[in-house]
Amino acid sequence: MNAGVSNDPQFFATLEAILEVLPVGKAFSQVELDGDLGASGSDFDVLENLRRLAFSAQVDSPKQLEMWVEAAGA
Repeated sequence: MNAGVSNDPQFFATLEAILEVLPVGKAFSQVELDGDLGASGSDFDVLENLRRLAFSAQVDSPKQLEMWVEAAGA
């Protein structure tokens, strides 16, 4: 089944926005989040993996993830 999202600019904008507001999950931050934050962080991890695998040409890396990478390198 093809939902047609691979060419939908609204889908890409929505994915980008969601990745900017969800807390960065443990897979990318190495920080354990509890409760609802942990669940939201897991959502971030899944969506960021989806972005990397299928939509990296259409959706930029989340700015907040770049900040985590910079902070880890400092």
